[in-house]
Amino acid sequence: MLKLFLLLSLWLLAVLGCAAPPLNPAADINHPANPDAAESPLSPPSQTLAATSSTQPATGQSMPGTQMDHDMGGMNHDHHEH
Repeated sequence: MLKLFLLLSLWLLAVLGCAAPPLNPAADINHPANPDAAESPLSPPSQTLAATSSTQPATGQSMPGTQMDHDMGGMNHDHHEH
């Protein structure tokens, strides 16, 4: 009997919980979800990855360690042996 009561109670709770309309509190005029709210001002651009003249290498110069060395040390691709 206790199992039947618990089962019916859970079923009734689920049915009544799903049948109730959702509560939508009225959004204030300053709330971001309000369609009549004013737009926020644009934030200034991020300077985290901004390149300035002091961070860029001068034209014609490369940074050390960025040049690729293509000398493969004895690898010859002129002929293939089968």
